[in-house]
Amino acid sequence: MQRSKSESSNIWLFGIFIVAAVIVLYFLKSVVAIVVFALLLAALVDPVVMKLAKWRIPKWLSVVFVYIGLILLSSGIVVLIIPTLVEQTKEVLTTYAPYIEQAAGNGVNISGVLSGDLFKQDFDVIVTSFQDSGLIDAAPELISIISDVFGGLITLLLIFILAFYFVVEEKTLLSGLESGLPKKYKLFTEELLPVWRLKVGAWVRGQLLIMFMIFILTYLAFTAIGMPYALVLAIIAGLLEIVPFIGPILTAIFAIAIALSVSPLTALLAAVFCFVIQQIEAEFLTPKIMQKVVGLNPVIVIVAILVGFEIGGVVGAMLAIPVTMSLAVFVKEWTLLQKKN
Repeated sequence: MQRSKSESSNIWLFGIFIVAAVIVLYFLKSVVAIVVFALLLAALVDPVVMKLAKWRIPKWLSVVFVYIGLILLSSGIVVLIIPTLVEQTKEVLTTYAPYIEQAAGNGVNISGVLSGDLFKQDFDVIVTSFQDSGLIDAAPELISIISDVFGGLITLLLIFILAFYFVVEEKTLLSGLESGLPKKYKLFTEELLPVWRLKVGAWVRGQLLIMFMIFILTYLAFTAIGMPYALVLAIIAGLLEIVPFIGPILTAIFAIAIALSVSPLTALLAAVFCFVIQQIEAEFLTPKIMQKVVGLNPVIVIVAILVGFEIGGVVGAMLAIPVTMSLAVFVKEWTLLQKKN
């Protein structure tokens, strides 16, 4: 069947749009990452804001309430787990320091810094300890790390500010976006936004819930079998859950490697529990929690993660799925628009 001139023109325009989007994503990946994270945060808080709107609470105040709730929740979690996490992380670094130092290959002596409580020593002893460790020679790298930390805090603040405006000024931003578009494309954007908000917002909330459930299950399982560093491993398992297929495998590798230092039986139990938890996630948690999310072919997911990692490293891999999902929603709605016309 021969396509009309209008259909061919639309296909070319869509192709140009995809190519332009990839180019922008590559050269402005840091900016794009901030905007995407802000959009995901906006999609996360938007349902709560919509519910509070029924009580005639202004949008800006609703977002502030949600932010305060997130800060209080995060602070509570930090107070509960940070002391144990710091202690277990120190034990991990102390135990596996020789392997880390060998991998680093820069003469840094982690064991020299971690031995003893530096905060209870005289200043001269502290300086001597750092000199002996070789970390003084690595001062430029340490300064770079500190700079990255402050940069990360500023980036986080920008994400929260952008998300605030995306929610509060949604109608203004949408009208500005539609101002130069033909009527049918205005209708397209009006139909696209609610669908995107529903699908991506459901994915964000569902993914956070699954990560939390994996953290709880892993911590309980590893604690039950007497695994060392159970809290550290559980946090790693929860965080890696954001990377499908690959994340659980990496978690199992870390857990089995540490369990082998206890006993072969502990390593076997750790492997069994990792398998069981992954089956619970695949057969129960994901189907139940992710019912409203656009389904993506596993091959597409893996390719998207690889492309995202190639473009933006770990951050790119984290954003690969929501970005791919957004493109899938866009393509689906665009196809429906073409059929209507």
